[in-house]
Amino acid sequence: MTQYYSRQIRLPEVREEGQELLKNSKCLVVGAGGLGSPALLYLAAAGVGTVGICDGDTLDESNLHRQPLYRFEDLGKKKAELAKKRIESLNPFIKVECHPSHLTAKNALSLFESYDLILDCTDNFRAKFLINDAAYFAKKAVVRASIYQFEGQLQTYIPEKSAPCLRCLWEETPQEGCVGTCQEVGVLGPVPGYFGTLQAMEAIKYFLKMPTLPSHEILFTDLVYHSKQVLSFSKNKECPLCGESPRILHLVDKSDWEIESKNLNDYPFQWIDIREEEETCQAPCPGNNVLTIPMSAFDFRNLDPQISYLLICQKGKRSHSLARALRAEGLSNVYSLIGGSEELVKVLLDK
Repeated sequence: MTQYYSRQIRLPEVREEGQELLKNSKCLVVGAGGLGSPALLYLAAAGVGTVGICDGDTLDESNLHRQPLYRFEDLGKKKAELAKKRIESLNPFIKVECHPSHLTAKNALSLFESYDLILDCTDNFRAKFLINDAAYFAKKAVVRASIYQFEGQLQTYIPEKSAPCLRCLWEETPQEGCVGTCQEVGVLGPVPGYFGTLQAMEAIKYFLKMPTLPSHEILFTDLVYHSKQVLSFSKNKECPLCGESPRILHLVDKSDWEIESKNLNDYPFQWIDIREEEETCQAPCPGNNVLTIPMSAFDFRNLDPQISYLLICQKGKRSHSLARALRAEGLSNVYSLIGGSEELVKVLLDK
């Protein structure tokens, strides 16, 4: 056996038998950002035989301080393709599979089918609940992590009858924007680095048949004070996914008021760009039928109930949050553009 793994093979829990287990394991990492970068590096270095990378984003300069997988000269390129090249250069003895697109309800089950374990390294509720639901239907284990400023949480889900899923805690997908993103509240690079490394460690333990975090526990860690707490929760018999009378019977990743850029010609919308002034100055929204009303100054009382409005932000998160809130108030003529202006520009360039 190659000297590449000589140091970890010395561990009684690994040995050559354990290394063979790793070689025969298949792990899909969804999200190649702050969490995914360290996770991918350590999974590859440990010799996990097949590593899949699912990410539809391109590299932005603001990513670099917390995503050491990439280099400055990589800006503008697909993260999944860059990550594949990087970890193949780190370990030529493994197979790396590239999926340079976003996870959706249409592709999730077919993607999950080829892997033993899923690492949820995403940064939004929509993706996390989609992964939760797909893993339940596909009967796949998941190691999920999320961060907020200096703290984060970790959970390992093993598909057993008694294991609670994410919807046992939160039946509905939380509203985007209820927790600030890295862009909104800030983050130091070592924070996602720490939790992404923990995800890799949980995955490696799972493949080596070592004990992992129990499915009914979520580990919370504050990296300022290095304090840890464990939240224990039980399977919820009222859970809409895994409860006694499930209501979620198939994967859905969007509501009928969430519009894809490729389908814009099917609707007579009045577009509203809700980004702040400094954002619209740097990258104006394409199109001639665009009103600019910053979210900070948005007043729904000025909307005409006879007009269908499409809200547009940078990535689709703020528009989703605002549209959802407005529709909850009875404004059924308000819609959100999935992926925001970034996705819109890509679609227009491809035409």
